[in-house]
Amino acid sequence: MKSFRLKFETCCSDVDLSCSVFVSLIVDQESMERYAEEERQIRQENIRLQRKLQMEIERREQLCRRLSESESTIEMDEER
Repeated sequence: MKSFRLKFETCCSDVDLSCSVFVSLIVDQESMERYAEEERQIRQENIRLQRKLQMEIERREQLCRRLSESESTIEMDEER
């Protein structure tokens, strides 16, 4: 990124079409870098949320098993 800016400062003392193109390239490159960083952050958040969801699913399954075991125990006690 710094190399683009340095090239810009050295080659664009006069405003002309080539400098405008160069400026556009710099802006596009900066935008692409921001988008790439944003995508990386979104992917990390997605992974974090998937893990959290999986933990909640496992927790729910454990609770259901415990409830089922408790109900079975109660039914057995009632039959006696």
